[in-house]
Amino acid sequence: MSSGSAGANFEVPFIAIEPGRRLVAMSLRAKESNLATVASVLYSKIAVAGVRILGFSCSADGDEFLCVGLGDYTNASALPAEVAAALAVIPGVADVKIYESSVEGFAAVRGLVLESAEARAVLMSARALAGLFQGPREYLGEDAGAAFVYYEGFFTGRATGEYLSQFGRERALAMLPGIWEARGYGTPIETLSDPNGGHYRFEVGRLVECDVLSKYVKGRARTSNFFRGMIAGALSSIEGGEWDVEEVECINDGSDKCAFEARRRK
Repeated sequence: MSSGSAGANFEVPFIAIEPGRRLVAMSLRAKESNLATVASVLYSKIAVAGVRILGFSCSADGDEFLCVGLGDYTNASALPAEVAAALAVIPGVADVKIYESSVEGFAAVRGLVLESAEARAVLMSARALAGLFQGPREYLGEDAGAAFVYYEGFFTGRATGEYLSQFGRERALAMLPGIWEARGYGTPIETLSDPNGGHYRFEVGRLVECDVLSKYVKGRARTSNFFRGMIAGALSSIEGGEWDVEEVECINDGSDKCAFEARRRK
């Protein structure tokens, strides 16, 4: 696993915090045939007006697309309402909304129920994940806290495995790394399996758990318990039986990746 395949950072355009700037969020609905026109307005007229586009994304919603974006109007010659008006006159565009907070330097898209793979979803930043991964250790002690985090991961992985199992064992195992990557756990994620069964190796670049925990580590350590539990839980659903999972390499122990060995318990 080379460092050149470490993946690109992708900013989800729902929230922006830049103190001292005039930030505005916006949402709209558009027919598929009008998306090109919407993009043209965003990246020509709006950009020319001095609006710095921080992010823009669209998602299919029935026969329409729901689009959201963030813009920095600090040095813009156009007002947010003028931008909204320019978008609203495009045929097929409707429900243009502007979200400008009373807090300077903050913008957030409101009114969305997030979904991923037809299920409710939430976004958690590293700041929130630190509480999830490190909080139990501080409250319960290192050993009990690590066990608590492991079982959080185990039941998370088991639920994912139960969902994927409907597609069959081979497809479920093939989809699993892609789902974990798409949800931001790490990238790239590679899976190696023993042809005789009962043994897997997962190699994970930029594992979010160990990245978040790096500032809490004193000295060298292997710090994953949540993802280790996720692997065990997913395999228990997809393959059946119980699995022992060990983190054998960790970015907090000097490696360029986190690696896990999973073996079926005898």
